[in-house]
Amino acid sequence: MILAETQYLQNTNFRLLESWSVQYLIESTFWYNPIYKLVRIGEFLHKSRNQILIEDGRKYQRVTIKINNGGVIPRDVELGENIGTKQQFIVSEGQFLMSKIDARNGAFGIVPKELEGAIVTNDFPTFEVNEKIINPEFLVLITTTKEFIKFAQSCSSGTTNRQRIDISSFLNVKIPLPTLEEQNQIVQAYNDRIIEAKRLEGEAKSLEKGIKKYLFDELGVVKSNSSIVINGLSFLAYKEIERWALSHLLKQRLYSFRNVKHPILPIKTLLIFFEGGKTPSTSRNDFWGGDIYWTSAKDMKELYLKSAQDKITKLAVKEGGLKVYPKGTLLGVFRSGILRHSFPVALTEAETAINQDLKAMGINEEIVLKNYFLNYLNVFQKMILERSQKEGVTVESINTDEFLEIPVIIPPIETQRIISAQIQSIRNEVANKKSQAETNRQLAITEFESKIFMPCN
Repeated sequence: MILAETQYLQNTNFRLLESWSVQYLIESTFWYNPIYKLVRIGEFLHKSRNQILIEDGRKYQRVTIKINNGGVIPRDVELGENIGTKQQFIVSEGQFLMSKIDARNGAFGIVPKELEGAIVTNDFPTFEVNEKIINPEFLVLITTTKEFIKFAQSCSSGTTNRQRIDISSFLNVKIPLPTLEEQNQIVQAYNDRIIEAKRLEGEAKSLEKGIKKYLFDELGVVKSNSSIVINGLSFLAYKEIERWALSHLLKQRLYSFRNVKHPILPIKTLLIFFEGGKTPSTSRNDFWGGDIYWTSAKDMKELYLKSAQDKITKLAVKEGGLKVYPKGTLLGVFRSGILRHSFPVALTEAETAINQDLKAMGINEEIVLKNYFLNYLNVFQKMILERSQKEGVTVESINTDEFLEIPVIIPPIETQRIISAQIQSIRNEVANKKSQAETNRQLAITEFESKIFMPCN
């Protein structure tokens, strides 16, 4: 038995006590596998001190580290005169790099080849790795496990947001060290899982792109600029002109509807808008934590909306004069900073009230099916943003009048049904591949940890 617990005392193996802080030992639910010897990190990591004095007029590549084993990545390229800290350190390929501040969040990594010669401040200690003792990738995997992160948190000090790990404590901690051959095998098994996850993610991404191509092909849409430039003059095809306004005509044309064989109608002939309501007062506890979903822009991340982060009470609905929309309601975000990248739309799968950034859309299903319209809006996000965003405002916003003029291609209902079914089939395959990818990522971690840790009985 490694750990014995009484009502007041906890006893642990002395060999483990020198490896972890008392706080870590009390909170940990896992222990290192005793078949591996424990080796002090300082025996194979040695601090690099390749200092450099930043000079004005020169450009410098700076780096940072993503948390949770996200790797060492480029930060930016900056002129020396714009860099406040003049005494910095040069990093080299293969060095072990950590963030003093984010070590407690798993910010450890190996410097890649492309960042050779980049610079870091003293907040990013850099170490040479003795590769005759440890595989650098194995070290990264150890230091980014939940158990090691607990240790990093226990020996970090400072204010909440600027806690820095104690480097001496880090170098003195002992980790289990299989033979170099075993390390290589463990790392290879982990990497095989990650490679498979990335392959599946790539396939999912290709399938998602295929949705747009499929819809374009079915509707006869061509993605291109419909203007032709000759000797400095821009000519537009007459069929592409929808409104005789110079500002409208000069906008970049992302899609050509010239070869579309189905009727085209503006959105205003298909929809009835319902406005969202004012957010209930957060000071009223009796307004929050009820049974009714309260949907805002932050919830609009999926095409089919199952839930929302917040819930409100019937009292909040009554006193706020809010409307609760039924399952199967189309929602769109009309005011949010994320509109810079997308126009979020969703079809609800539960009753919900909505805030003022959203609009509910009632649709004439005798002309257009909800699922077809949902996918149409989702695919043509760039067109919607291009034509209907207001300019010169702090918070980007959809111009409702412009939005209502967006052209919608209307095939026969049966064709819409076939298109919707095919797109849903593709989305199901995408979801399946993403799920498989996530499973492989989780297995990569759990299989690694099962080698290194053992449950505490």
